[in-house]
Amino acid sequence: MYDQWNYETSVRCCHEAKTKALLICDRPWAFLIDLSKWELGTPDCYAPFEDVNRWASKNNQICEASIIKLAIHQNIIEQTDLAFNGVKTKIFYNEQEALFWLESQGISTNGE
Repeated sequence: MYDQWNYETSVRCCHEAKTKALLICDRPWAFLIDLSKWELGTPDCYAPFEDVNRWASKNNQICEASIIKLAIHQNIIEQTDLAFNGVKTKIFYNEQEALFWLESQGISTNGE
């Protein structure tokens, strides 16, 4: 995710994420979200993420690693993560730590 977002951009992103997740949701899976270049968005842009999080909780997502740069990113992630049910979430400041944590949760990060 990068630049500034509005509602329509969020809907497109969530649709793409859900489409990709449908390919793997027959088994445990995870989201890796990189917000380090994201410049935030309009207040209405967060609702689609809550919707996809609810869907993901019901479709075998077991964890989510979020890479952030700004403290406000953490606040936003924590708010949208409230829609999860039984999904482990953790915030990181670099990709390597996030990937290591996903591996420790049983998620392959090598593309297989």
